[in-house]
Amino acid sequence: MALVDRTIAELIATICPTLSTSGASDIYIDIAAEDTDATFFGVYYNYAIALRAAHIYTLDVTRANGDAGLITAKQEGKLQVSFLHNMNRQSRSDLLMTQYGQRLHALIRRLGPIASVSNSSFDLNTGVFLSADEDYR
Repeated sequence: MALVDRTIAELIATICPTLSTSGASDIYIDIAAEDTDATFFGVYYNYAIALRAAHIYTLDVTRANGDAGLITAKQEGKLQVSFLHNMNRQSRSDLLMTQYGQRLHALIRRLGPIASVSNSSFDLNTGVFLSADEDYR
């Protein structure tokens, strides 16, 4: 069976077993589906949702206290973590913060660029459409 023939639940069980057994996978799938465009991802839609759900779940578990930004340094003795907060447009996406997000980012890059008849711009860094009045600089 090919990747594109797998269900979202099968994909999550394989790529992020902790989400699969968390009891909250349906909620994370719903959240991920809200930000994932079926037209853009086509046959990879289920895979994109699974990756985004795993990404969001991982951020929620590993950054439950609200830490933001790309991790730029870690230290074990007296635990120290440094974050990059001044992210430019190229690195603004939180997708780079987890292995699942990085896979999704690579998939978005592989499938783009796209043509659109919408009045909204499509952000290749996040894989979502930006509203027409959103300031994204």
